Amino acid sequence: MQSERPPEHQAPSGGLTGYEIVTESEECGPSSLCSVVATCPPGKMVTGGGVGFSITSTDVTVHRTQPLADGTGWFGAIFNPFTDASGVVTTYAVYADVGRGHHDPHI
Repeated sequence: MQSERPPEHQAPSGGLTGYEIVTESEECGPSSLCSVVATCPPGKMVTGGGVGFSITSTDVTVHRTQPLADGTGWFGAIFNPFTDASGVVTTYAVYADVGRGHHDPHI
């Protein structure tokens, strides 16, 4: 698993600070259900996320894409239906700083 951290993006106006995106990727073999978790750094909370697959096809199925229950990352799962091809599953977590006393993972 390799973590990539894109450069910090400019946060939308309205008080959101520390806005960043983290990705985690993993190889997904033929005829496999593969999952990857992208985790936020300490002190950050997930505000959104998603999952993608390196092979573009309508046959690929997103099995699940959702925040972790504690709000510290994003879970993504893809089914690779191809019997002769591997691909890469990438999960994206969008996160930001969270003020003291706020611990609602569904912001």
